[in-house]
Amino acid sequence: AGYKFFKDNLVVVGKGRVNSIFQFFCYDFIIEEKDSGRAVGVINLHDIDFTKDIGYIGYWLAEDVWGKGYGTEAAAAFVDFFFKKAGIKVIYALCHPKNTASYKLLEKIGFLPDGEKEDSYFAEREDDTKTALLLRYKLTSAEFFSKAGQ
Repeated sequence: AGYKFFKDNLVVVGKGRVNSIFQFFCYDFIIEEKDSGRAVGVINLHDIDFTKDIGYIGYWLAEDVWGKGYGTEAAAAFVDFFFKKAGIKVIYALCHPKNTASYKLLEKIGFLPDGEKEDSYFAEREDDTKTALLLRYKLTSAEFFSKAGQ
């Protein structure tokens, strides 16, 4: 079964699946502009552990939509959806320390710094090293809804 939800400027469409390479459950969504229907990015919840009600958010946006607020809009709608509909209690995010726009987006919707984490998946796309030290962010459903006033 697929999911679709609408926001001010975006339509977010996706479904759950088991990642065949890494063997974890994830939900992958395409971010589309509402007016044009053009796909402008992807967002997912991955490394989901339903026994602990946690997961990790990941996202990517086309360069031509950077700075338009689409990432913030999609990420806020996405975490709202998973907190309300899937019973997830904590969502984590990893980002490279040089990716200022990414961690500012996370902070804007309520994520707080939660240390650092070595991660080899991201490192393979950077400098061919085995691991990279990434910033880790955390958002609980209680923090999200208290900030949103819901």
